[in-house]
Amino acid sequence: MAQESEAWLEGTSGELVGHEFKLIKEATVVGRGKESHIQILDPKVSRKHIVIRFSAGGCVIDDLGSTGGTFVNGEIVQSAELNDGDTITIGETSFRFHYEPDIESAPRIMGDEDAIATVMASPEMLVAEEGVSRCAQCGAVTRAEEKFCSECGAPRQDDAPAQPDPDVPAATSYAGDDPLAPEPTRQASAMPEVPHPAVTPPGPPPVPPPQAPSSTPPGGIPGKWIAIVGGGFVVLAIAIAATLLAFGFFGEDEPESIAALSDPAEAQSTSIIEPTERIVPTAILTPLIPPTLTPTADIVELPTPQPTTTPIPSGVTLGGASQITFVSNRGGRPQIYLINVDGSEEHQLTDLAAGACQPAWSPDGTQLAYTSPCNGNSEEYQGSSVFVMIVDPLGVPSEPSLLMVTVGGGDYDPDWSHDGLRLAFTSWRTGRPQIFTIGVDGKGLRNVNDDLAFNWAPSWAPNGSQIAILTGRGGQEEIWLVPDDGGEETRYTHSDGKDIARPDWSPDGATILFEKVVGNIPRLVAAPVVDGGVREIQVCQDGRLSLQPMGEPTWSPDGQWIAFETWPDGANHNIAIMRVSCTEYQELTTDPALDFDATWRPEQ
Repeated sequence: MAQESEAWLEGTSGELVGHEFKLIKEATVVGRGKESHIQILDPKVSRKHIVIRFSAGGCVIDDLGSTGGTFVNGEIVQSAELNDGDTITIGETSFRFHYEPDIESAPRIMGDEDAIATVMASPEMLVAEEGVSRCAQCGAVTRAEEKFCSECGAPRQDDAPAQPDPDVPAATSYAGDDPLAPEPTRQASAMPEVPHPAVTPPGPPPVPPPQAPSSTPPGGIPGKWIAIVGGGFVVLAIAIAATLLAFGFFGEDEPESIAALSDPAEAQSTSIIEPTERIVPTAILTPLIPPTLTPTADIVELPTPQPTTTPIPSGVTLGGASQITFVSNRGGRPQIYLINVDGSEEHQLTDLAAGACQPAWSPDGTQLAYTSPCNGNSEEYQGSSVFVMIVDPLGVPSEPSLLMVTVGGGDYDPDWSHDGLRLAFTSWRTGRPQIFTIGVDGKGLRNVNDDLAFNWAPSWAPNGSQIAILTGRGGQEEIWLVPDDGGEETRYTHSDGKDIARPDWSPDGATILFEKVVGNIPRLVAAPVVDGGVREIQVCQDGRLSLQPMGEPTWSPDGQWIAFETWPDGANHNIAIMRVSCTEYQELTTDPALDFDATWRPEQ
């Protein structure tokens, strides 16, 4: 097709109404995962749901094996040519397809045609739309056809144009690896809607003073009666004004009522955990409750300490470590960095043209395994290999060595055994992701789960007898356990249709910590081993941190601290640490780049 043509998707449902996404010339993947070019926060949309490609004279849409299917103009399709004005529906999200052969007459769509960035739709993307304003009372977005605010019922004010809400996170961009790679089929399930906090209606307006009586009243009413009635109105107005002042409708009390609406304690009314969840809301991971293998639907309310942000003294050792490794794309390609646990003395460990990520320290803190090439934060790194290098106590790395020759699709996800003699990793050498182990010397390669399932993200048990893995069997992501030398696999978590990621076994072997999407927000969840994975405990259920997204958790060597990725403002991904009780929270990085893949370096 001619180079002048371009195409874009116009959102026609939910928060995407009026928002437009330009399609990339080669191919554009749309899905829920952050590796997609256009990321849609719809729980019924698969991670990589559809791909739209340019073809001669137009565009073609292909379903990427989604669970819920793809519909064009109400008809389910596997592959179809798109025409200008077609309606595309995936999950509960709809778009209108636009095709314009003359780029000069086409509207300007956000984004660079050569950029491969994911755009996460958010409410502030609507503020520039004509005919849209924000309610003067509660701040909700209203449209021209709405005479009253849908949130608080206040009359629409056309002279109050919509402005970006400072409390709404900005659009998030990601750079993912190989968005077109197929993924295991997942079962769609409805996610609980996040309830909005109640908005207090505005107080009664001040009563206007009565109009002065006319000197020539109609109907010939005597002047003295006019004076008496007028005087009564004046007295009544004064009494009403005094009452309003007594109850604080005027004066300096108003800021206190506004502050009350933003009190973190009041924000708990927006709890996203429905009573049907199996998650037990508590921020305390220990002591463990005695084994109960029967799931319960009851929510157990336990007291949770409020989070504190305490500066960490310089040069200290926390959790059996004094340094943390992480990955950042602040210099372009992702590279591995080392930083003290107090946030000081940050420096770069790798400088590879192809990028490096997924750092994993040996138990003695002297050797670092990692994955390269690496283009961004992703579940799959096809075409990558695992490398190992020695890092001295001052943080000076040696030349890396290739763990083994990569064959097939790639090797990634390295994790050390408890004795530091072997590595577990994910490999595509069989044509699908499987868990392999190998000696540090590159010998003794073994496939520990030679089956037809997709398996990835290994985490070795501290006693070395088992490996926790993520698997896509049954069309849903779950954690399973497999013997480290291969054999019968055991289901650990029972999926409720929600995405989980990055399992990490605690140093004492008692708990597996992982990332799980709860209420459309990534959370940290722990599953005690004594309960066989049946009972789940959400970390930071109460307080300010309960409303904050968290992902990719990793235990400190002593099991008392957690390092993780977080993005409180919805855009800037930083590395943070906190105690397992959700206290002494501290963000170690603040760079506007994408920081991820945190891991503790054990003390030598």
